[in-house]
Amino acid sequence: YSYFKKTFDKAEVTLEAQEIRRLYPGVIQIVVKNIPPVVYLENNGSYVIFSERAKVLERQDEIPKALGEIKIPTTYVAKPLRAGESIDFREVIFATRVAKIIKNNAISAFRIEIVDSNLIICTLPTTNTTIKFSSNLNMEQSLERLNDFLEKLYTSGKTIRTLDLRFEKAIIEEN
Repeated sequence: YSYFKKTFDKAEVTLEAQEIRRLYPGVIQIVVKNIPPVVYLENNGSYVIFSERAKVLERQDEIPKALGEIKIPTTYVAKPLRAGESIDFREVIFATRVAKIIKNNAISAFRIEIVDSNLIICTLPTTNTTIKFSSNLNMEQSLERLNDFLEKLYTSGKTIRTLDLRFEKAIIEEN
C-alpha cells in the first residue's frame, strides 16, 4: 500500500485524482484519473502539453495529435518548461480554459494566439472561424458565452467568420 502511495505522490503532475484502498488482506484497489491535456506550445525545440489550468503535463519531441496549439509572447516563457510547472499569467490560464471548451465541443484542430491582455485570438480552421477575446473582461462570463456559441453554431449549421467576445455584447460576422 505505501509503495503505491509513494509512487502516485511522485506522479501527481499528471494525475487529477487517485484513490488507493485496501479491500482485504492482500487485495488493493487502485483508481487513477489523469489530467486531460488540452493544448500544446512549442518551447525550445520541443512541444509542451498543458492542462486547462496552464500546468505543464509533459514535453515531447513530436507535435501532439488531437490538441490545439497555443502561441504566446516569448516574454511569458523565456526558459524551457518542465512537467509540473505552471505559467501564471492570466492570459495563458484563460487560453488553456478556452482550449478545454473547444475540445469539449469535439473540435480538435484550433490555434490560440495571445497577442496581449486585450486580444486573444482563437482560430478554428475547419470552419474558418476566428474568435476574439480579452482577458481583461470577466473570464467566467466569456467562457460561458463561448460554450453557448459553440453549441448553437454546430446545432444550427451556420458558418460564422468572426465572433468578437471582447465587448459586453458579442459581435458576430457571418460568411
